Amino acid sequence: MTITPSLTGSGELVALDPARAFLGAVLCLDHGPAREVFTGMRPDDFTDPKCAATAGLIIGLLADDQPPQPALVWAAAEHNLNPHQLERFGDWLIDTYRAAPLPATARHLKTIVLGHAWRAAIRDYATRLLQATDQSPDDVLAALYDDRDRITDYATRHTTAATPATPHPRVA
Repeated sequence: MTITPSLTGSGELVALDPARAFLGAVLCLDHGPAREVFTGMRPDDFTDPKCAATAGLIIGLLADDQPPQPALVWAAAEHNLNPHQLERFGDWLIDTYRAAPLPATARHLKTIVLGHAWRAAIRDYATRLLQATDQSPDDVLAALYDDRDRITDYATRHTTAATPATPHPRVA
């Protein structure tokens, strides 16, 4: 059963943040669909620390064959947070869930999240390379230039996520 919560609270903020909207959509999915759409995702795909932590909790639940329901995500976080942090996380989590877009948008939002992560990896790489051009010996510069695995990984995962599982029929 897929649940679509209503928009309340700070829903505008969730609706404008693709990473948080993606997590909200996943929180509305049963185990099987959530596992399918979350496959290949990692906490470091998210720049926001709460999104990254939530992704890690969801990954753990899915690995344990549990659905990513908000109560289970919150319970998984309970062991790592003090009461004040847990209360703030709970508020953030329930706002994310309540303002979730339609669960059917999760795959598209995943593509957006991975696209942002890919661009951030390119930006980080370019910054490191630019800094190294002025200060580093040639061997360090060459090694840094060759270290594009993270960018390649994001490019591959972004392309995979953007490729529909079944092609849409053409409309004349």
